Amino acid sequence: MSAADVSGADVEILVVFSIVGDDFDLDDCSSRVGRQPTTTWTQKREHLRARADLANTSWTVASGWNAGDCVNDAVSALLDEVWPYQQQVVAYVESRGLTAHVECSVRMWASAPLYSLSVESMERLTALNAGFYLDLYDYRGDDS
Repeated sequence: MSAADVSGADVEILVVFSIVGDDFDLDDCSSRVGRQPTTTWTQKREHLRARADLANTSWTVASGWNAGDCVNDAVSALLDEVWPYQQQVVAYVESRGLTAHVECSVRMWASAPLYSLSVESMERLTALNAGFYLDLYDYRGDDS
């Protein structure tokens, strides 16, 4: 049984806003941003913590997997959650040399969503100094 069978959705979309970097204090991040994260992560494997090219700490606000047919609707909903803290996020990220990004993951079983971002969403991503990533997981099968 697939996830689509369980949820009944042809498309599910997860959106995550993350502040990432090396060894920053997650409680301090929450305090200075002004809200609690959905989840946090710290790299536990020492050989990976030692790599300068990999962030080893993440503070995240996530939407959870939701049925949807438009990437912008899902991204906009998550930005609505983060937007009240925009100034605090930017100040915290810039003062500590961290990075912010929004990652949108799409799982599709029968159809594809509309892949677009509104001007407003792009402006808010820019104002957050956040990168944007789109991950696609296509389970529709290959008819060729």
